[in-house]
Amino acid sequence: MICRSVATLATGNWRELYHRIHGPRRLALAKWMKNKEILGQPGACMRETVPEHADLPKKGYYDFETVNVTEKSRSNAVGKEPAYIPKVPTHKARYNKWWVSNNGDFVEQFQIIEDPRVIERRQTTLPDPTHENLWKKNQCPFFTPFDPYVKVVNYPKDPDAKHLYSATIPKWKDFMTRKTPPLPRTWY
Repeated sequence: MICRSVATLATGNWRELYHRIHGPRRLALAKWMKNKEILGQPGACMRETVPEHADLPKKGYYDFETVNVTEKSRSNAVGKEPAYIPKVPTHKARYNKWWVSNNGDFVEQFQIIEDPRVIERRQTTLPDPTHENLWKKNQCPFFTPFDPYVKVVNYPKDPDAKHLYSATIPKWKDFMTRKTPPLPRTWY
């Protein structure tokens, strides 16, 4: 590790050195904030839980600044039980794309800022079933490790059919000697 960082310093690749140092730090900070948020302790951003009956309108545009209600205006309404105010997610997705010609001259810029509530609705609700997408499988938003790679096949008991056995599924001798589980071969 020391030799690697010294080599990075010698080559002058400061980006690699920076991310090598700060990548684990950022990861640890994100884990710490997530744990704080799960435990409900102060010091991390707390998400308000949305009750079941509070449903956002299906279509329409929202104004970011007017929907957010500050604590001061909440405390002004004394004596009344305030109505449920859904907290707007503050993350606005910004898509900023620009194109440059082969000479390096600026060609075009295209920028949109998406509404966080529209993003949240798109991520949490399924689209309406239509004639086209009725038979489509739902996209899995997370990576299941071995689903795409390992295929369950009943192999023949005949020892002459060696070519039908999978190369990725280990034999019992491999289980005797190996310390780590064999990873499936995914490159072909």
